[in-house]
Amino acid sequence: MLDSLIADMNLLNWIWVGSFCLVLMGCQSKYHPTESVQNPTEAVHDSAGEPQSVVEPQATEGVDEIPCVFNPDLYTLTTKWAQDLGISVLYWDEEEGYVVSNLQLDTLRLKQGGCNHFVYYAEIRYYDSQVPLEGNTDFWVQKGIELASIVSFLEYEASLGAGKYTILREGPRFLSIFPEVADDTGMVYVGLEVSHQQDYTRLSLSQYFN
Repeated sequence: MLDSLIADMNLLNWIWVGSFCLVLMGCQSKYHPTESVQNPTEAVHDSAGEPQSVVEPQATEGVDEIPCVFNPDLYTLTTKWAQDLGISVLYWDEEEGYVVSNLQLDTLRLKQGGCNHFVYYAEIRYYDSQVPLEGNTDFWVQKGIELASIVSFLEYEASLGAGKYTILREGPRFLSIFPEVADDTGMVYVGLEVSHQQDYTRLSLSQYFN
């Protein structure tokens, strides 16, 4: 009698344990798909089983990109400009954004383009010039005319050649000359600037559209 009662109790325990296990397995099966969803930044696998990186898109809400008014591709624009002028390009100065060309013992540098201002810039670096800036305005104006002719800055060439300019600053290390140009195209003329650097004298002409 006692043995029969113990046997019945053991059977009930096994039934209870088995039922609990079935319920537990059912819960795991129910929630498993949600737990297995990959994080967007984790690797997934393609059909061949190879891992592929999934990049989480960056949030851009509230960030407005300001588009360029003009063309900022300096390399393409400047190299084409040099080609149109018949100037042989020595190399592209990527750091400063210039086309560089030999000009006898000196170098010519050009730049065209820009994002918010469309710039036309031309510069000659004289490596052996001993001519002082102060007291030699006529000499440097003539050099400016020569540069204007090379790069087809017609307004500079005309105004400097006709003596229509104003000396804004003249000193031992810097000379600034502003051309008197009648222009209704919206072009802004920066002027002729000459400066003594450590290893060379720089002469530049520049103009730009807003």
